[in-house]
Amino acid sequence: MLKIGITGHRDLFDISEVGKSIYFSLLYFQEFDKNLLGITALATGADTIFAKEVSKIGAPLRIMVPFDINEYKKDFKRATERSEFEKLLTGNPGGYEVYSDAIPRNQEQRNEAYFDVGKKIVDESDIVLAVWDGEPAAGLGGTGDIVAYARSQGKEVHIINAVRGTDMLVDEADELFRKLDTQAVKFKNRFFEPIWLTGLVTGVLAVICFASALLFFHESQNDEHDILHSLKFVFAIFEIFFLLLSFVLLVFFANKWKHRFLESRREAEYLRSLIWFKSAKIPITPLSKVDITDESVSINFRKILEIERQLAKSISKIDSFQNAKRMLWCLAEEQVAYHEKKRIHRFKQKEKVIHVFLSIVKVAFFVAVIFKFVLEFLEFKHILNPSTLYIKLVLPILMFLIIVLPSLYAVLEGIKYFGDWKRNIKVSQKTVGELKSCKKRIVNTINELSLIAEGKILRQILELENTDWVVQYIEKEIEAKV
Repeated sequence: MLKIGITGHRDLFDISEVGKSIYFSLLYFQEFDKNLLGITALATGADTIFAKEVSKIGAPLRIMVPFDINEYKKDFKRATERSEFEKLLTGNPGGYEVYSDAIPRNQEQRNEAYFDVGKKIVDESDIVLAVWDGEPAAGLGGTGDIVAYARSQGKEVHIINAVRGTDMLVDEADELFRKLDTQAVKFKNRFFEPIWLTGLVTGVLAVICFASALLFFHESQNDEHDILHSLKFVFAIFEIFFLLLSFVLLVFFANKWKHRFLESRREAEYLRSLIWFKSAKIPITPLSKVDITDESVSINFRKILEIERQLAKSISKIDSFQNAKRMLWCLAEEQVAYHEKKRIHRFKQKEKVIHVFLSIVKVAFFVAVIFKFVLEFLEFKHILNPSTLYIKLVLPILMFLIIVLPSLYAVLEGIKYFGDWKRNIKVSQKTVGELKSCKKRIVNTINELSLIAEGKILRQILELENTDWVVQYIEKEIEAKV
């Protein structure tokens, strides 16, 4: 059994990111031993997050509190934290251990107790996982002290880079990534997709208006008043309006926001891998051959390329081989999870839904055509009188459907074509295969040179996947114009 001890800050800036990093780290440790044991003092913050992630992978948890449990609860200032602590404590099949029966009488004794239980966790662990900002401990028994003690005892220490909730300074690369990531989501969800869908809907509405005008015009031949003629004219106006609106939305605005989304997404993903390598302190070779002085390159991408070049110069050797190895593996595993659980699953669902809608429209169209033919045949044979309800009401409705349904089918086919989900599924499956092979090689690396080489391969895999769908979209635009 591989025993993993946790130490880390209480007040964290991004809890979800820390949880994700701990989860992937635990999966990495399972590559060496499927039987894990998590050891924690169950303090708020990193300890609590660790306990949840250990439970998520189905591993047992050993809880070791510094002193009497009722006294320990006083350190949980917020009601939500205290409630979460009690839930994890009572829900743990292994119960908990009390390191010392002595009740601390002041803050100094309290800090000493925390330091003692922290050292005990280190002593009992094979690997120490530290959620740490790299700064010295603010007081005795802090994360910095525990990390120093673990290293002095020759323990294998793995660092999850953390930003405390009280920290005001944010790394330039992290800040730029958050900006680009937020921009990409905004451009897609708030601008491109709503505009694109509205453009498609207004195109269908234009066809509906056209079909309605034809029907009203047909009925107005024997009408003594000009009401239906007026309605026909109104529908014609709406038809032109919807056509123009659809054209403007799809050709100008949708394309504009699509390009902005693609640019921000690609830049964010390029920067994401750089941040991982920076955190892991793994030397890199610049992948992009773009000239920073080229004015056609966006300002943000110039900043990213500058960050890449600075990292290539500043990191010449791996700081901690085992830690870097874990982080590189976690980057590959995170991307595998993203493709398998999000892209592939989502694309398959979309492919399934669009197929159902296309089938419904197709069946409805052929049913309408057959019924229309039957009614016209019965009218031709004088079996049905032209003035009957079937001819005057049902036949125009069937004609309306026969005109509108093909346009609706074309819109759905357009969505399917530009989504190209089958191709994207194949691309993601290929990427997953390459990433899994890379993961296996990373686990088996035994020296820094081979790990640096695998790091370069991993970045190339991610960059090829990242640019593939951008190139794919541009190709589709060119095909559409031709």
